[in-house]
Amino acid sequence: MRPALAGTALAAALGAFGCPAAAVDFNAADLYVYIPSFTAPELETGDRSLITGAGGRTRWSHALEAEWAPSRYWKTEFYDVLSQSAPRPLVEQSVEWENIFPVAKGPHLDAGFLVRGDLPSHGCGPGTGGIMPIISSKLGVETLTLNFPFEGQSGPGAFQGTRSDYAAREITWINPYAAPAFEAFGWPGPVGRWPALADQTHLGGPAIYGIVPLDRGRLLRYSASCLFGLTRAFGGRLAVFRLEYRYWHGRTPHVSESESAPIF
Repeated sequence: MRPALAGTALAAALGAFGCPAAAVDFNAADLYVYIPSFTAPELETGDRSLITGAGGRTRWSHALEAEWAPSRYWKTEFYDVLSQSAPRPLVEQSVEWENIFPVAKGPHLDAGFLVRGDLPSHGCGPGTGGIMPIISSKLGVETLTLNFPFEGQSGPGAFQGTRSDYAAREITWINPYAAPAFEAFGWPGPVGRWPALADQTHLGGPAIYGIVPLDRGRLLRYSASCLFGLTRAFGGRLAVFRLEYRYWHGRTPHVSESESAPIF
């Protein structure tokens, strides 16, 4: 995504919610919400961007993806993440590998887990690995998804212990092009060494999600959200705009598959 387009998209997201974003910097992976189900066999490529920030601290991350689901029990994904904090140039940040394993699939409940790892570019910084239980519940037009990642690090600058986080999202699919939603993210701290609740980072707020089908088996997915700090550890607001371009090889996806893959 070009800087001019990124800035325009961020301005639109900020204007839509009428709120300035706090001057903080989150890892893009911390703002994912993953879905435990998918369609297989499937070969998919993608291009996704995430924009956060305010004023001179605007930041955008860009990921080039390749996904392969050889069976209904496993999907593997590699992607190369690049990031930019204005006015710095776009640089490679990390190479990441994710694997999703569904363990239960039903009309109202899907469950599975994700195993992931990433290595920073040029050996600067720690490597990260972890496992994430994923639960998604469907009731009518409502979809509620919960992620509970547990992560550890090794290498220069690694944090000590196992980090426990969460990500939650509720979407009301009354319109696939513009569906109202609510998102929440939290970083309580290392397992067994959680600080007081007021010193933990918790965010939550309204969002809008949408899917735009294109021709020849392509689609766009987007979301915009305004997250408010729920504890004194984060007292500001964070505006987030996400955009995905997806292409399935050998088949044409349907809008009803909006929950068949993670939305950035």
